[in-house]
Amino acid sequence: MGFTDAKHLDGKDESDIIIKSAEVMIDTKTTKEGVINEGYVNFPAMRRYREKYGAKYIGIVASGFSQGNIINTAEKEGVVLIETEAIM
Repeated sequence: MGFTDAKHLDGKDESDIIIKSAEVMIDTKTTKEGVINEGYVNFPAMRRYREKYGAKYIGIVASGFSQGNIINTAEKEGVVLIETEAIM
């Protein structure tokens, strides 16, 4: 997508990607079921990542998301849910 300052963060207790110029953190999720529910996302950790890296935005990329709690919680937390197909 042309972000020259995108960096893959590797390690436990880290988000997956940070794009400093856009102030964005990206976390990716996969599951055998094909959709991510609220149990797969550690929202308190997302807040810590945001503070640690000074990100304004957090996005979670997955093949799909269940309806209900994850969508509501993401909205309250200011986290954007992005389906993989939307960026392909």
